[in-house]
Amino acid sequence: MTRDIIEKLKEQIVSGITTEVQVVYLMAGIRKLIERDDAHADFPMLRFHCDWALHSRMDRAAARDLLKIFDKAHLNFKNELAWNDLPRSVQHDLDEIAKMRGFERELEKFLDEYGLPQLTRDHRDGWVRFLRLYSKVVEDIPFCVDAKKGAAIENISRVTMHLDDAKETVKVAGLEDFFYRMRWTLQDKNGESGSFTVINSFTVQEPADEG
Repeated sequence: MTRDIIEKLKEQIVSGITTEVQVVYLMAGIRKLIERDDAHADFPMLRFHCDWALHSRMDRAAARDLLKIFDKAHLNFKNELAWNDLPRSVQHDLDEIAKMRGFERELEKFLDEYGLPQLTRDHRDGWVRFLRLYSKVVEDIPFCVDAKKGAAIENISRVTMHLDDAKETVKVAGLEDFFYRMRWTLQDKNGESGSFTVINSFTVQEPADEG
């Protein structure tokens, strides 16, 4: 069974992950392998992102841990204070979540350990392309505070991420780049909100080789 799952995931990656349906299939397969091999402790962030892609809301322990980090930063974004006003430790933790760096590292590790191709196999921007598709799958699926278990979270009631694609590509020096924005919105228990954005891009056309 495990070998069958790995081979099916390999087929998807080799053929190219280009649709949201493929992303969901990939995340479901990865979660099956993590559960089958009892590898939750090795891939906590990857498991969380698998769950995020497969649920309509996130309010379990892993989501609460992330909400605690957003909670520390909420007033800065609500009052439009500078990112640099946040403590360095909060900046780092927020960066890890909002740019999904922990997700990227654990996915790379997982693919390597299970003998699967990396997403950068055919495109140097393979991860950034995948992240856009993944973001489309999970956009507007909230991290929510469970009323019975959210006592440690003082301000936040929910966090959502929404994906915005640029209307046009940007062409510079023979390159054509596609930009997208991940917009994170933090809503507090009084119904007020603040937000911040992460911008990514990947090359859709590179200059032709000369000679």
